[in-house]
Amino acid sequence: MIRNSVHPFTTDRVYSSGTRRKQIAPGHAIYISAGARPEKYMRRNHAFSFSLLAFSLALLVASLFYISDQKSLASDIDDMLPIAAEGPRADEQIFETELPESSEEETPFVVPDLSREKKLPFEVLSESVFLYDLNKDEIVYSKNPEKLLTPASLAKVMTAALTLENVGNLDEKMTYQQHMTDELTAYGFDMGDLSNYGFMTGETVSVRDALYILMLRSGNDAANLLADYVGGGDLGKFIDMMNAKALELGARNTRFTNAHGLDDSGLFTTAYDLFLITKYAMSLPHFMEIAESSFYKVPANNLRQSVTISTVLEMQNQEYAAPDFYYPYLRGIKTGYTEKAGRCLISSAENGGKHFLMIIMGTPLKDADGGRISGNTVYFETRRLYDWAFENG
Repeated sequence: MIRNSVHPFTTDRVYSSGTRRKQIAPGHAIYISAGARPEKYMRRNHAFSFSLLAFSLALLVASLFYISDQKSLASDIDDMLPIAAEGPRADEQIFETELPESSEEETPFVVPDLSREKKLPFEVLSESVFLYDLNKDEIVYSKNPEKLLTPASLAKVMTAALTLENVGNLDEKMTYQQHMTDELTAYGFDMGDLSNYGFMTGETVSVRDALYILMLRSGNDAANLLADYVGGGDLGKFIDMMNAKALELGARNTRFTNAHGLDDSGLFTTAYDLFLITKYAMSLPHFMEIAESSFYKVPANNLRQSVTISTVLEMQNQEYAAPDFYYPYLRGIKTGYTEKAGRCLISSAENGGKHFLMIIMGTPLKDADGGRISGNTVYFETRRLYDWAFENG
């Protein structure tokens, strides 16, 4: 009797037509004759089923490993991708260097109110002015005190301050070297300029001598000699010291690139920052003694006979000053001049129990028509401002 039947272990089905149909997979089949021996094909079917099962298990294991690898790869790629616009993940640090931990004792920096541009009975021509009453500890007058300007030789106040801070014995000897001149000529500086003492290679002087030459004659070569000595033979290290000290004093809008103040694209400061630097310098032993001097006798050394130098600050040098320049109440401190900086002056004045410190930067060299102004306009500006302050301060 012919009937439809299904073998219990296979998908074989016997049809009434006498044909056996073996189902291998959905949509696939082979057909065998009804007269064939079913045991033979059962053994083959069992072997095929076990092979198919083994293949399926291997495929499953391979798939699991593939998924795991993809997750790891995705994580690695995510770590390499830039931080998304919405911000870093909670476990990420976006700074290249670790920031120092804040100290509970650290006092936060407070920007002072510097607005003291009062109505004066005359026009102030300079770009920036900061006039301060040292006795009352208050601002008397200011104009653009935070404007970034180039300081010219006013930078030498920081050079002097760092020298006094780091050298205990001012009689220590230093020797001038050729690389100090090379640094100056790299700026296009003429070594025969008045802002140069004329040190010779191999010349030996004391720290004290160099400080007087720096402040009185505004010697650029003296600035490099001191910077090299304090920096341990490294001018670059001294520049780093200048910038670190400026930050320590709160002069946060100042960047030094040399010890002398010759024009440089990266060199800038403000009148207010120079006030902070100068006020600190004034607190150091010997600074005002040097800055207030009109003359100094440089002793003979291994290459030079003794010579007496005089200050270039004519306002305090009655012997050499023009009649309109000398100001009897002036007490130093430092002149500055380049074509880019204009005429500049840090000065202090004292009279009648009043004591002022003033920074003037960017006094013009030309008039409104472009003509060269004769005379030193920063002296004229300084005198008028001090006269007004003594009368009204």
